Amino acid sequence: MQTNNIKDLQDLCNLSNSSVGVEAISTDKPKYSSAIEDLNNYELIYVIEGECTCEVSHLPKTTISKGDCILLKVGSKIKLSLLNNQTTIFYKIKAFGIQFSFFLQQIENLKNNIIFNIGQNVVIEGIIQNMIQIANENKKGAEILLDTSIFHILGIINYKTLNYNDREAPIVEKINIAKEILRNDVEAKISPEAIAHQLEISYSLFRREFKNFVGVSPSQYQMDIRLQRAQELLVTTNQSIAHIAEVLGFTDTAQFSTFFRKRQNITPREYRKKNR
Repeated sequence: MQTNNIKDLQDLCNLSNSSVGVEAISTDKPKYSSAIEDLNNYELIYVIEGECTCEVSHLPKTTISKGDCILLKVGSKIKLSLLNNQTTIFYKIKAFGIQFSFFLQQIENLKNNIIFNIGQNVVIEGIIQNMIQIANENKKGAEILLDTSIFHILGIINYKTLNYNDREAPIVEKINIAKEILRNDVEAKISPEAIAHQLEISYSLFRREFKNFVGVSPSQYQMDIRLQRAQELLVTTNQSIAHIAEVLGFTDTAQFSTFFRKRQNITPREYRKKNR
């Protein structure tokens, strides 16, 4: 799915006859932070690009990223904030009515958990895109299709998590450790191969499973982290471009500028001027 199409979608639907509402949110604001929401409905958040911090009711602040889902109950409080100056895209599906409460009460796995890692799931993304189209058309019978779509999504989440918990939980834990290592290694001193060795798994398995759950390869994720950190430093500090290049582990300003321009189609200096 092309994320460029999603960036144009805002507050897409909330049909008066349906108990489901869909919203696609895209932001790359350096200091984006949502207001604290006190929910009067069920809400499912699915991250399809980037990552952000999540504060839910009494739980400790946690980081959610591409492939993570959050299932929130009525009365929950939630606040989302960007980690860095990066593009983060996520879907929010709001569900109303006793049928959803009854449905969730029947599924222990969904009833007792809040955050799920299901990886990049093209089926769920396709269902949500279809929900958006149905909502925009607002034709007769749309409410039934929207209601059944959310049940389908919840069923997939339940199936995925139940069937990987025993078999794949160890590798998911290693991937989360790897993501943390890469986030803290902005100078890219540690290679993905070295991380795989540190986690005691083969690099081929590590690379395959990392891409399966995160959506990009470890090397691409590492480059994305460096780019995000570069954007943050350019916008929020007065550090020279030469110093930023040094902090991020580039050999010189020219190498940093080439790296940045290749990914942003703009020089670091132009990016700073544009975003201040």
